[in-house]
Amino acid sequence: VYIDDIVVYSRTFSEHIQHLDKVLSAIEESKITLSPKKSHVGFQSLLLLGQKVSRLGLSTYKQKIDAIRDLKEPTNVKELQTFL
Repeated sequence: VYIDDIVVYSRTFSEHIQHLDKVLSAIEESKITLSPKKSHVGFQSLLLLGQKVSRLGLSTYKQKIDAIRDLKEPTNVKELQTFL
C-alpha cells in the first residue's frame, strides 16, 4: 500500500484469489470505497511510481529513461534553474 495505491501480488492464481478476498474484506470492513475506473485486476505487470513491477521484480520504465536521455543541456543560468 502506498498512499492511495494498493497492489496485491501472488505467486499463483488460486493464491491471488485468496489474497484479493482478504484485501477486499479489509477494505469493506474499513468502509473504504474504491473507484472502479481506477481499479485494475489480473495484470501480470503494472507501472507504479515510475517503475515497472512484474513477477521478475522492478525495472525502470523505458519512457522515463528516454525522457532523461532526451533532456537538453542547460546553456544559461535560467535554463539551469529550470532544469534543477
